[in-house]
Amino acid sequence: MSVTELDETAHYNLMVRFGKAEPMQEVEPETIHHLK
Repeated sequence: MSVTELDETAHYNLMVRFGKAEPMQEVEPETIHHLK
């Protein structure tokens, strides 16, 4: 994974933690972009 992907995954995980996104088994880069 690239640094960008790691940063986006961390951002997504924070959103899940704060209830702004639904947890998923696998997170596709496209999904993360849509959540921003």
